[in-house]
Amino acid sequence: MRPLTILGVAYPFAPVSPDAVGGAEQVLARLDAALVAAGHRSVVVARTGSRVAGTLVAVPAEEGAIDDEVRARGHARHRAAIATALRDHPVDLIHLHGIDFSEYLPPPGAPVLATLHLPPSWYPPDALHPRPPGTWLHGVPAPRSGARHLAP
Repeated sequence: MRPLTILGVAYPFAPVSPDAVGGAEQVLARLDAALVAAGHRSVVVARTGSRVAGTLVAVPAEEGAIDDEVRARGHARHRAAIATALRDHPVDLIHLHGIDFSEYLPPPGAPVLATLHLPPSWYPPDALHPRPPGTWLHGVPAPRSGARHLAP
């Protein structure tokens, strides 16, 4: 079996690491490490300061409150970093993890998997319906331990 190249794309405003504050960032860090350990290539688009086992395509961190201007700048930087990663690496799958994934969907090409780490109602309706061809959504099951997602 030939090694795969997976492009993992994090939420633009939180670093990825095994001990990150956010669950989605921890999941991406674990997937990245498992891919590398299994002999595959992992490329991760994430905020500067992220710690990954594969190749990091670092996006400058935004400082201060995340307002509309900061959010727009972060999304633009993420789109540029994704374009760079796609230019520099033969990607087999793009795996998106941010709640705002629809703001930096890559152009048609490699298949796209967006993992919904939060309840579907938290995502903009246009992110879920309709989707570009070749884009799949995967929901994460609700926690069983009695823990709940907190409203944003």
